[in-house]
Amino acid sequence: MSISPRGITNPKFAKNLWNFSGRDGVVEYWISRKGKGRRQSVSGEEAGFLRENFRFLDQLTGLSFVEQKSRSKADIRITSRKRIRNFDGLTVRRNGWFDVYWQNKSGGQITDLEKWTIRHEIGHAIGLDHPFGNGANLKYNTDDTIMSYIWTGSTDYTSSDRAALTALWGG
Repeated sequence: MSISPRGITNPKFAKNLWNFSGRDGVVEYWISRKGKGRRQSVSGEEAGFLRENFRFLDQLTGLSFVEQKSRSKADIRITSRKRIRNFDGLTVRRNGWFDVYWQNKSGGQITDLEKWTIRHEIGHAIGLDHPFGNGANLKYNTDDTIMSYIWTGSTDYTSSDRAALTALWGG
């Protein structure tokens, strides 16, 4: 089922990202490659998936995503964790950046659930939201939007997600 862009966007998060990135359309991201504290090491396979995701978003939106080697320079900081409270993933708006976490359940390999979680959480950082503000809304599942909590096994952005991102950022 198609969802209107207004039903799955969070203009406040999009505006935050725009401001964090210096309002120039260049969004810098950092991938935690070394485990430290609660962070787990991100494997080459996982890092490759993340980079592929950002290349896709780069082509879809009017934004340019650039990987940074320095955590302190990134607008989106991506970290794998062994455990995240009761969640598979979490996006937190900080003072000047977004932290994106996913629960790494499979070590260096990446499962379909982790792919969905990562795209869902990055979706938050770039301005997507749960369907009409409710991820558990039973009218929608991940075949309708990656932002639903009702996971059907889908791991890709849907046509509704792509339309919402284009509405937010151009393309």
